[in-house]
Amino acid sequence: MNCKNIGNYKHLYWSIKSSLLGEEFPKLIDIAFEWRDNHIVIYFYHDGKLSDDDTEKYSDVTGEVISHYDSPVMIGENFLEWASSKPLPNREHWFFSGIQYKL
Repeated sequence: MNCKNIGNYKHLYWSIKSSLLGEEFPKLIDIAFEWRDNHIVIYFYHDGKLSDDDTEKYSDVTGEVISHYDSPVMIGENFLEWASSKPLPNREHWFFSGIQYKL
């Protein structure tokens, strides 16, 4: 997998990666994240309409990421319904570089 502009965020990248292992996300387009001070926001870009099951699976990933941090870090999540044909917005940190994966 290729993460653009990973910089000092290796721990977060590996936390997300390990949280995705063994799961299947057929409509996941990409994951982006932002980290400002002690606040992380994870963005899940989903192809089409989100079901409750999709939202729950993405929340499970966020929960796993939270478990990897001992320090006082706040982690938020956003689930975005997105058309895979639509260009992804400009974000600094992308997880998959816009390529759809099944893990």
